[in-house]
Amino acid sequence: MWRSRFLRSHWPIKVFVVAILYYGTAGLSLRLALEKTNASPVWPPSGIALAAVLLLGYEVWPGIVVGALLANVVTFLANQAASALTIVVVSSAICLGNTAEAVVGALLLRRLVGVRNPFDRARDVFTFTAVALVASAVAASVGPTSLSLAGIAPLPAYGTVWFTWWLGDTTGILLVAPLLLTWSVEPLPRWGFRRAVEVGLLFASLVAACRIGSAGWLPGQAAASPLIFVPIPWLVWAAFRFGPREAAAAAVVTSGVAIGETIHGTGPFVGSTVNESLLLLQAFVAVVSVTILAMAALVAERRDAAAHLRMAHDTLETRVEERTRELVRVNERLQGEIAERKRTEETLRQTEKLAAMGAVLAGVAHELSNPLSVVTGQTMLLRGALGSGLLAGRAEKIVRAADRCARIVRNFLALTRQHPPERREVRLNQVLQEAVDLLEYSLRVDNVDVRLDLAPDLPVLWADPYQLQQVAVNLITNAHQAMRECRGPRRLTVTTRQDPGGERVRLEVADTGPGIPAELHTRIFEPFFTTKAPGLGTGLGLPLCRGIIEAHGGTIQLESRPGHGTVFRVELPLVPPPAAPPNGPTTASALSTRWRPPRTETSRSESLRSGDTTWF
Repeated sequence: MWRSRFLRSHWPIKVFVVAILYYGTAGLSLRLALEKTNASPVWPPSGIALAAVLLLGYEVWPGIVVGALLANVVTFLANQAASALTIVVVSSAICLGNTAEAVVGALLLRRLVGVRNPFDRARDVFTFTAVALVASAVAASVGPTSLSLAGIAPLPAYGTVWFTWWLGDTTGILLVAPLLLTWSVEPLPRWGFRRAVEVGLLFASLVAACRIGSAGWLPGQAAASPLIFVPIPWLVWAAFRFGPREAAAAAVVTSGVAIGETIHGTGPFVGSTVNESLLLLQAFVAVVSVTILAMAALVAERRDAAAHLRMAHDTLETRVEERTRELVRVNERLQGEIAERKRTEETLRQTEKLAAMGAVLAGVAHELSNPLSVVTGQTMLLRGALGSGLLAGRAEKIVRAADRCARIVRNFLALTRQHPPERREVRLNQVLQEAVDLLEYSLRVDNVDVRLDLAPDLPVLWADPYQLQQVAVNLITNAHQAMRECRGPRRLTVTTRQDPGGERVRLEVADTGPGIPAELHTRIFEPFFTTKAPGLGTGLGLPLCRGIIEAHGGTIQLESRPGHGTVFRVELPLVPPPAAPPNGPTTASALSTRWRPPRTETSRSESLRSGDTTWF
């Protein structure tokens, strides 16, 4: 909505200011009017009245009435056009026509353009021009009719008076109203130094061009030359480089210089009378003003469109960046979900494989258990009966082979988790030391440098010591066998630490072997998968280790690169021992009575020999 940057006080002040402005400009314009008719070809008050109604509201109409009435009464009285009563009546009619002109123009603009500035779009500029043509006809019809009826203007001159009145009001609206409206709408332009210099050069050179166009600075008969078109480039400059404000100001400057030169009898519009000259000039000025304002509006539209396009581009870039970041986040989440799903599928596949294999292994292990017990027992009896000699040596070999078979059976049962961990308080450093001592001879033979980096303040674990020792032996043995392929230094490092949170204990077994390729990391814990030569490994060691660690609630991980050795990292939780039930057996005694081997003939023979009859 149009808002004035001044005159924001109360209604009486607004009315008074409008009346003063209207009266002052009307008094000057009436000096150029037709004799005793008050019909002037130059009428800026029409533009002031329309701008006042648009900026300040319809309530300022009394100011237009007072200003117009006083100006016409004073002029008529000065020209002695009629009696005092006639002058008052005619002046009253004229002031009502001038007021109606402004109100009708404002109503039409509100209806056709709305509350926006009519000089920001070319279509609205042409609408404003049409409204000016129609609204000016109101005052041009009321004024000359009143003059003819009162006998002040002769009836044959009615057409001339009407056209002069209409053209003067139309030109006043097209020149003055745009100037007031564009410069009264907030915000005002903020020019920098270079911009201010350009504005100064524009208007200074425009005045010079107008003087040249009006032949005010040229000698002889050059006044009749078409140099009136010289100011056109400066008007285009104002429209293209600045906007509607500066274009309207440039049009007013051009009109003012041309009117002054025409009144003084110079320029291409000079005719037989002053009125004729000013009519020709005002027609030219009105056409140029509408053209320049439309051009400025087109430039403003294009500038606004470019600004909106830049804003839309920036907004689109921002949205694209946001969408891209969102897509990246979604993609990362999807990749994580896919990886998690693959891990879950792999775990499920391993579980199903272990379950199927476990059923077979459990059956085989149970079926082999009894025969192996018989073989082991009978061989031990035979070895005891033979004493020493060649047969006793062969019996010892049979005992060792049977023990190896029994260990394989126990591995099968442990792999299928047929035996839960028999937990007790365990010192992990001691378990590791015993495992290294067990394998010390073979490690020393192969020149393996064993380094123990054991934390002295490692807390006590609640675990199965025999299963943990089995894990340690397996990991150390695998590292030992891997380093046999290396010619360089062979170093085995066993490290224990407690995590900073104090909730887990970490065991690392690192070697300087050839390392494991990345494509085998996911298969290294599969049952029966081995990288060793045929006959050197069963592929059950690492699956057995993982089963034991997971049964204890821990994790085992592999870190290896070809040529940089391998590190197996085991983490075990610190679990407090369960409270013993009242009046019940201790944990150790309870665990010790969980399972006994099946009763066989060999065990009965041993019992008879030792005098033990508790099993019969």
